[in-house]
Amino acid sequence: MEALNEKKKQDEAFSVDKCLDEVDAMELTDVEKAYAMNIFKSEIDREVFMKMKNKNIRLIWLKQQISAICGGNVGGGNV
Repeated sequence: MEALNEKKKQDEAFSVDKCLDEVDAMELTDVEKAYAMNIFKSEIDREVFMKMKNKNIRLIWLKQQISAICGGNVGGGNV
């Protein structure tokens, strides 16, 4: 039972909602924010993102992840 409660706490700490709240506070384009939603499908990526204490490193990491999934083409127009 204790393990289940711990898992629930961890799920809440690294929830998609919390990740997206953090992304909303970042200086990203709407297109980048849309790509970020795909990154947060992964539980591991959510955990890595939320555990980074340095906000600048978090932003750099997120932009690298976005670039990787969109092939480096993060324009404001055609997606």
